Parts: sequence; structure tokens; C-alpha cells
Amino acid sequence: MSTEWATNGDGDAASVSLDFGSDRTIEGFGFRSREMPDGSSIILAVRLIFEPGAVELGPLSAPDPKEFYRFEFEASIVARSVLIEAVETTGGNAGAKEIQFFEAQ
Repeated sequence: MSTEWATNGDGDAASVSLDFGSDRTIEGFGFRSREMPDGSSIILAVRLIFEPGAVELGPLSAPDPKEFYRFEFEASIVARSVLIEAVETTGGNAGAKEIQFFEAQ
């Protein structure tokens, strides 16, 4: 993992939008935060907002940036895009080392 998504000092206001390119049936989400050596830049919890329809999930807790967290949804969500918002961070250039979405098979 040589690349990371990072904000420009956004801290708790960090967010990123992703477009799947077409409607997808999503049944799960995976997340691992980035971190700086001083303990900053960690996203501790996120919220997902899927479009169209503004289906919202979260907050989803992912407190340890050394761990990959996988969240299974209670029901599948059909969406073309998603906004990932930080709910709580340790400040600084908050971001992610790994983001995954799992599509229904």
C-alpha cells in the first residue's frame, strides 16, 4: 500500500466522493485509516451516504489504523456513488489507506 487518500488538514470535516460508474448493488464496506507518526490523521469513525436516494449508514467505528475493518450491511444498497464523511478524527490530514466496497454476487 504505497498510496493513501489524504485531506489538506480537514480533520473532522474530511470527506471523499466515489463514483462506481454505474448502479451497483453494494452489500459491504471495508476501511482502514491512514495515520501520521505523531498520531494525527486517523479517521476513527465514518458515515456513508449513497446516491441516488441519500441512504445513510453510520457512524461506522474504525479506531485502529493498523486494522482493516469490514462492515456487512443488513440490506443491500443500490447506488451509483457514495460520499464517505469523517465523523471523528485525530485531526490533521485525515484520510484512508484502504477503502473497499463489496458488491452482491
